[in-house]
Amino acid sequence: MKLCTFEIATPIGRIQRIGAVVGDSIIDINFAVAWRLARKGEAQPSRIARAIAPPSMVKFIEGGDSAQAHAGGAVDMILEELKKGDAPMGANGETI
Repeated sequence: MKLCTFEIATPIGRIQRIGAVVGDSIIDINFAVAWRLARKGEAQPSRIARAIAPPSMVKFIEGGDSAQAHAGGAVDMILEELKKGDAPMGANGETI
């Protein structure tokens, strides 16, 4: 999985996030993991996703194999949804 750092504009300024590069697109890893956890019935998907796949590149890398595994599983699920023509939204309505 090819990782990248990207910025998004918010009402409080620009924020850096990490993503998986897939073709010409970027999948936000933290949001994808939260979405996957929500699909599995987790009560606090965003909170847990911040711990296991944080939006900071350094923190994500510090998560080692576990963070990579969660990210890979979430990206694979997102890609399957996209193949079906669905555009999943994050656990709190975020653009993934």
